[in-house]
Amino acid sequence: MGTRSRATIVLTTAVLLLALTGCAPDRTLGPTSEPTDTVSTPTGTPTAGPTATATAEPTGGPITITCAQLITDAQMYEYDQNFAADAAYSPAAGSEAQLAVSLDGITCSWLQLSGGDTITVSVADLSADDLADRAAAAASGTPTAAYGGDGFFRLDGATGHAEVFVGSYWLVATSTYFFTAEDAVPIVQAALANLPA
Repeated sequence: MGTRSRATIVLTTAVLLLALTGCAPDRTLGPTSEPTDTVSTPTGTPTAGPTATATAEPTGGPITITCAQLITDAQMYEYDQNFAADAAYSPAAGSEAQLAVSLDGITCSWLQLSGGDTITVSVADLSADDLADRAAAAASGTPTAAYGGDGFFRLDGATGHAEVFVGSYWLVATSTYFFTAEDAVPIVQAALANLPA
């Protein structure tokens, strides 16, 4: 084989190698990453909605007059001149008088000087719901229109209980002097007339 033929073979081989090398693209692939779903989570702390504050206490408005203004000395004297304000009076536990005081009301008592009998008058200014509750309790008595409002009367033994609802007021008058609903009329009407409008 001549020199020329050898050179041709070497050149052809070199060209083929170059061609093969040039045709092989560099396919270096990195690690394949799988697509991931991103779940967004809400940030921030959930806040509770408004909550209602329940109160066990009824919503009574304050009674600002005194016992001497609720029934004046002159009015009590006109009813019975033997009654005078009882400075030592304290409402009995569980009584309507004590309840009236707990509702920002007042309770007043007058003592008969000769016999020791008493007249007690209690008043509270109540919300519509509390008035409805008290009226439901008073309904165990006998309805009466004698007092000029939604009135009820009952006897507990020898003690008469007169209850009346006028506007937002709840008034209770008790005494052994009240044998009937009508017996309490002068006292109840005097007290109602002196309440703030």
